Amino acid sequence: MSSLMERLDSSRRLVCGVCSKIATQFGWSIAVSRIVAAIVLVVNPSVTLLVYMVIAVLMTQRSSY
Repeated sequence: MSSLMERLDSSRRLVCGVCSKIATQFGWSIAVSRIVAAIVLVVNPSVTLLVYMVIAVLMTQRSSY
């Protein structure tokens, strides 16, 4: 279990880095951010994926300035 938490808490980007960016922005643990995102994805996948992609696009546009 500890190796799973170590992998979840790493700052590497898994998909687009949205959970990592949100966690660092608000001072949360990256693991907690990813676990919450996974739970929300299971509960409401269509809205979660849409919001995730919008945030990912906005993050790339902001970082390009």
